[in-house]
Amino acid sequence: MECARLVFFIFSSLVVDFNAKGIEFIKGKRIKGEQYHKRDRWKNKLKIIDGYIGFL
Repeated sequence: MECARLVFFIFSSLVVDFNAKGIEFIKGKRIKGEQYHKRDRWKNKLKIIDGYIGFL
């Protein structure tokens, strides 16, 4: 049980890091439209994962 908790802690910290990078990316979305859309799809997936971790 402790092992699973540790894995989730590491994973959630990675999700936070991705979200921080995503926020930086939004600032440059007008310059790089296509990449923004790819990143946006990733961010939506990460939000779902983050919500799942929050639920646990």
